[in-house]
Amino acid sequence: MNLLLKETKTLLSQHQLWAKKRLGQHFLVDENALETIVRTARLQKGETVLEIGPGTGLLTERLITQGIRLVAIEFDSGFYRLLQQKFAKEIASQRLILIYGDILKIKLEDLPLSPSYKVVSNIPYQITAPLLEKLLACAKKPSLLVLLVQKEVAEKIIAQPPKMNRFALMVQFYGEPQVLKPIPKGSFWPQPPVDSAILRIIPQKFNFPVLQNLLFQLIRQAFGQRRKQLKNIFAIQWLEKAQIEPKLRAENLSLADWLRLAQVVEENTQEKFV
Repeated sequence: MNLLLKETKTLLSQHQLWAKKRLGQHFLVDENALETIVRTARLQKGETVLEIGPGTGLLTERLITQGIRLVAIEFDSGFYRLLQQKFAKEIASQRLILIYGDILKIKLEDLPLSPSYKVVSNIPYQITAPLLEKLLACAKKPSLLVLLVQKEVAEKIIAQPPKMNRFALMVQFYGEPQVLKPIPKGSFWPQPPVDSAILRIIPQKFNFPVLQNLLFQLIRQAFGQRRKQLKNIFAIQWLEKAQIEPKLRAENLSLADWLRLAQVVEENTQEKFV
C-alpha cells in the first residue's frame, strides 16, 4: 500500500478539499521521487529555499528536515489553511514562512529571500513558462532551481538544433538546464495524463544585458515565421557576418548562433529587417 497516497487522501478528506484540475493539482505521492528532489538540491543548513505550490506539504516536510529556512507560496486558499494547521509549529518558529498568493503576481524583491536562495518545487505545470521567465530574468534570481515539470516540457527546454525553440533559448540564455530523472505519471494522485521529469537549472552568473532585448527581438521575429528561411527574414549581410547559413530556419540555430547574430545587428544598427 502507498502510505503517502493514503495520507494525502485522508488529509484532503479531513479538510474537505479536492484536487482542482483548473489549478493543475496533481500531488506527488512517490517517496523515492520526493527524496530525489531534495537530494538534488544539495541543501545546506541555514539556506533559504522557495517552494511554489506546496499543496498538501509532502515535499515541504522533507525540505524542512534539512535544517533550511523555507518560504512557501500557496495560491489555493483551502490548501493554505491546511498548511497553516499542519505546520503551525514550524510557522511559529519561523522555520517556515507561509504566504498566500499568486507567485506570478508577487514581486520576488518583496519576499524574505537570501541572496543565494534556491527554488525547489513541484510546480503547477500550466505556469511553467511564465514562472521560469520570472525567476530567471529577474534581478533577484536564485542560485539553483530544482523543479518537477512535464517530461515533454523538460525535453523542450534542453533542446538543441535542429529542434531548437523559443522557450529553450530563453532558459538556456539565463541558465544551464539538465533533465535528471523521469517521473512516471503513476507517481501522482490524481494521475495526470503525461509523465514528468526532475529538471535542474543552474542560473548563469553573467549574461549579456546590452544584447538581451535585441537577442529576444530577433528570436521572436524568426520563430514567428518559422517556416521561412532566415534569408527571407533577416538581411543576408547580417547572416554572412554572423557566419550563419542563409537557407537555415530558426530551429537550426543554437544559442551561440543567435548571440553572434545579435552582436552583428547591434554593430550595424543602421540596417533594417528585411
